[in-house]
Amino acid sequence: MKIVASACRVANYIGAIFIGLMVLLTASDVILRYIFSRPILGSTELTELMMLGAIFPALAWCALVFGHVKVDLLLSRFPFRVQVVVDSITYLCSISICVLIIWRNYAEFISVQRLELTSSLLKVPIGPFYWIILLGYGLFCIVLIFHFVRRIIEAVTK
Repeated sequence: MKIVASACRVANYIGAIFIGLMVLLTASDVILRYIFSRPILGSTELTELMMLGAIFPALAWCALVFGHVKVDLLLSRFPFRVQVVVDSITYLCSISICVLIIWRNYAEFISVQRLELTSSLLKVPIGPFYWIILLGYGLFCIVLIFHFVRRIIEAVTK
């Protein structure tokens, strides 16, 4: 688990770097646009692509530290075993959806690579950004599997 936690932490830092780059790009674009009337061409396109690098790597870290929103007004009133069953079903559904997203994203990546698709204005290759999604969701899926196993172990030991 320490290796996964370290990978998630590094991925989270990568996401933070992308957010910092997006802030710098947007601020520079605004300053250049309004002071010098010379906006940065393709800044919107670059921001869209950097958003992938900001969001998907951070998914796993958020799941690892339980940073997501969880409302359990009803479930917390049930016995522990019922909570474990519901949590296990939720984790299994989440893992299944993650695997489905990874599979379809990889299929889309193959198509994009074969067609050599690029962004419209700057002609940035789109393929590498699919790897960001794949790696982010892959780490997220591994974290979900760890949480699922941990929850089952909790249920068995109690």
